[in-house]
Amino acid sequence: FFRLFKPASRSVTILEQSIDKCKQLSESMPGVLVTHMDITEERALEEARLGSYDLAIAVTGNQELNLVTAVQAKLLGVSRSIALVIKNDYLDVASQLPIDVTVSLKESLARTILSILRRGVLRLLHSISDSELEILEMTIQKSTGLVGKRVREAGLPRDTLILFLVREG
Repeated sequence: FFRLFKPASRSVTILEQSIDKCKQLSESMPGVLVTHMDITEERALEEARLGSYDLAIAVTGNQELNLVTAVQAKLLGVSRSIALVIKNDYLDVASQLPIDVTVSLKESLARTILSILRRGVLRLLHSISDSELEILEMTIQKSTGLVGKRVREAGLPRDTLILFLVREG
């Protein structure tokens, strides 16, 4: 996270409820403003002047709080908001809210594990919630034994639909 938002190029503020965590974050991230604040208090985000921010990312361990915080940030004038959800059940609800991006911890973890297991051969581009439909990008490496074979010899699931195929490049 910190490498993504370098303090030299962005002004980063972290709102944290735990005073001990605030101290730890301040020490480990110089140049980042760490504010001790309970975002569950009604006027907390207004007092933090959240409306002047370009981006608000809600990543607490409470997915309902993340959704509410991301919506409140948008209502206060934040350009873009991101909310973390733990269960995929909340993805449909989140799609109806004025949240720009909803990140599913479960899907992100599954993608990470799959990419490690498949050593980068298969990459999930998009997953449609509440369905088994996925859009995947697959790079065929020599070590897979599929180079030079016909697509029907690849052993793909019967209901696989190949939309685009690039050969030699």
